[in-house]
Amino acid sequence: MRATIKDVAKLAGVSVASISRYLNNKGYISDVTKEKIKQAIHELNYQPNEVARALFKRQTKTIGVIIPNIRIYFFAELVNYIEYFASKIGFRIMLCNTDYSSEREKEYLEMLKNHQIDGIILASHTLPVEKYKSLQLPVVSIDRYLDDTIPLITSDNELGGKLAAEKLYQSGCRKVGYFGLMNDKQNVTTIRYESFKKYCDEFGLEVIAEQPEYKKDINGQKHSDLELVRNYLASHKKLEGLFTVDPLALAAIRVCQENGVKIPTDFQIIGYDDLAFAEMTFPSITTIKQPISQQAEHAISKLLQLMNGEEVPSRTILPVELIERESTINI
Repeated sequence: MRATIKDVAKLAGVSVASISRYLNNKGYISDVTKEKIKQAIHELNYQPNEVARALFKRQTKTIGVIIPNIRIYFFAELVNYIEYFASKIGFRIMLCNTDYSSEREKEYLEMLKNHQIDGIILASHTLPVEKYKSLQLPVVSIDRYLDDTIPLITSDNELGGKLAAEKLYQSGCRKVGYFGLMNDKQNVTTIRYESFKKYCDEFGLEVIAEQPEYKKDINGQKHSDLELVRNYLASHKKLEGLFTVDPLALAAIRVCQENGVKIPTDFQIIGYDDLAFAEMTFPSITTIKQPISQQAEHAISKLLQLMNGEEVPSRTILPVELIERESTINI
């Protein structure tokens, strides 16, 4: 039969309140009493009831993580790092994959609330901001601006756009493409396109920009990255370079190989993120590296500060850098 806190108190010759203070590290307990309790716990092989402890401390040591799609490489890496940094401080994560569905996100929010989680890291935003605020839980957002009361963690998308434009210009491109997010005002990654276009205009580069349209077929399957990039490049055959995200950059390499287009002499490609596969492709992908691990670490850190009632800056913008590889001409 499993030992109870009363059994420990009886064996140690102390009160249940003393055991509770010991387990939760709250209140004064003498060294002698601590040693008695420790010995009693060891002898009885006592395992604290985590649910009871959570109710006592009003914590479940659980964080909800809401993402739009786990199949997107960026979110897969992000979740991996979030789980790592959460576990370092004794927290678990509850992953919610919405597939861009507002109904599914509502259901997940209700589920998280019922599980009495301690806070939410949000990388999806299909609902009005009032819905998140009504939860009365600490919330930190990644790449999605909701309002100034919900801390935002992102990379320096403006600098990323500038670095990509400069690199393509310096490498000899004069007509370039942008294939990525452009129209979502709440998603701050659209800033990278605005910056890219601004600096291309300054350098005299012509830009052909489109946003991928991930439409589902009758079976619910979305168009593949390869299909989307293949159609985009087929419509704009005179492009000399492309700025996009790493997975679409990888697809662009495949399309170029299919059509006998040599990289980087005939066509140059710059990605964004520096995901794990970017240096393993052939040719390897020149990319704007954003610190995904730091985004995750800051999200956990800021969420913990909110849980402790501390003030947190409304925006945290992390630096990016250009990583030159084989998909561009490097002078």
